Amino acid sequence: MRSSSTARSHPGRVRRHLRWGPITGTLAFAYAVFFAIEVATIGFDPRLYTRIHQIQGNAVSRAVLAVVVLAGLFHGLNGLRITLVEMSARLARHAAGLQTAVQFLTFAVGVPSAFVILWPSVWELFA
Repeated sequence: MRSSSTARSHPGRVRRHLRWGPITGTLAFAYAVFFAIEVATIGFDPRLYTRIHQIQGNAVSRAVLAVVVLAGLFHGLNGLRITLVEMSARLARHAAGLQTAVQFLTFAVGVPSAFVILWPSVWELFA
């Protein structure tokens, strides 16, 4: 019996798959906590809030935000897929196709989103 995290590709060799759901969920949650703390700083120290936003304008911070957007998008779509598969026996037969759809939509929506997030930093390099 195979578990969801391992698959046998050759006899005697076990290939492990990363479980991206918990990883992306943790990343999205950590960013949400950071964002809540950031917003709370405006009530305590407006200058600190302004400084945080200045720091977030650099290319590294924008790249981190782009990764968080991809992670959040995947986590949400994958959660929707799991919910649909659990609720409907007809959809459970198409679990592999739904997983492919989740991956496609993550990149089809996430890559343009990442481009929009990173564009101001790229523009500064050439301006």
